[in-house]
Amino acid sequence: MWWLGKIPPSYPRGGFFAALNFGMTHVLGYNLFMAIIGLRPIGELEPAILARLVAPLAVTFGLEVRVGPALSHPYYAYDATRRQYQASLILAQLQAARWPDEQHILGVFDGDLFAPQLNFAFGEASRRERSAVIGLARLRSDDPARFARRILIEAIHELGHSYGLSHCPSPGCVMHFSNRLEDTDYKQPALCPRCRLKVM
Repeated sequence: MWWLGKIPPSYPRGGFFAALNFGMTHVLGYNLFMAIIGLRPIGELEPAILARLVAPLAVTFGLEVRVGPALSHPYYAYDATRRQYQASLILAQLQAARWPDEQHILGVFDGDLFAPQLNFAFGEASRRERSAVIGLARLRSDDPARFARRILIEAIHELGHSYGLSHCPSPGCVMHFSNRLEDTDYKQPALCPRCRLKVM
């Protein structure tokens, strides 16, 4: 989208301005859909949890990361028999709330997730919809640093799936499958060289 003249002061932020000079004419352009990763709290969530994810996710995936408005508590996804929340139903709400410039979206929920075929899930992702959600209930630790590290690992892991990455055979890669917390703690909060090539 291009126009002549000054940038309107009320124009939305978050895009990229380009300026070119042709004689006396100043041409300004605005890319309304510069790709970003959207982060969304789901229900009540300590703001610092998302704030700690912004920089490392931006470095890992090479996109700007923006924290958006919270989604309401997912009562609709609660299974009273299991006392857990169905991750796929939360993913559907994330997709509906996605903004046009959000190439990928990650929801962070302080609850216990499940997938129908599993006893629990640290998270779930959709490659087709480029969306992901993680649950924090099973990542908790008395050590705040360990808790924060687990959150980052699961955030990168599920976003990796939204990029189309499969589980990696390397135990230290963030894309390796975690069947238990010990597996998560063993992994590094980074893509191995082979997985990194697939998202760059």
